[in-house]
Amino acid sequence: METVYVNAAEEKLEKIKKAAKDCGARAAGLSQADINRTLSEITGMLSLKITGAAHKKAPALFSLPEIIIFAGFAGNKLDAFLEAYRKAGGEPVKLKAVVTLTNSGWTLYELAMELAKEHAALNGEK
Repeated sequence: METVYVNAAEEKLEKIKKAAKDCGARAAGLSQADINRTLSEITGMLSLKITGAAHKKAPALFSLPEIIIFAGFAGNKLDAFLEAYRKAGGEPVKLKAVVTLTNSGWTLYELAMELAKEHAALNGEK
C-alpha cells in the first residue's frame, strides 16, 4: 500500500493524514528514533545493498527536520496525494522524497542531509 512517512508539526501532520486517506494511502509518523535506520527498514521495501557500504551516523545533537517520504506510490497516486494535501490547506514541506531502489539503502539521516543540500542548491542557499 502507498504510504506517506512524515515528521511534521501536529497541524501539518493531520492534513497529511487526511490527504493520504483521501487518496487511498496511509500515513505513518517518523521520529528521532528512526534517524539511523535505513529507508528499507522503515518502509519494508527492498533496497539496493552495496557490499561494504558504511552508513554515516547522525551526530548526537542532530534533530530530525520536517520531512515527507513517499513509498510505493505509482502512476498518478502521488499527484492525487499532492492535490488532496493542497485542498486540505497543507503548507509546503521543504524536504520530500520518493523511496527508490537506490535511496532505500540510505539512513533517514543520510536522506535528510542529501535533501537539505539539494534544497539549498536549488534555492541559492549555502
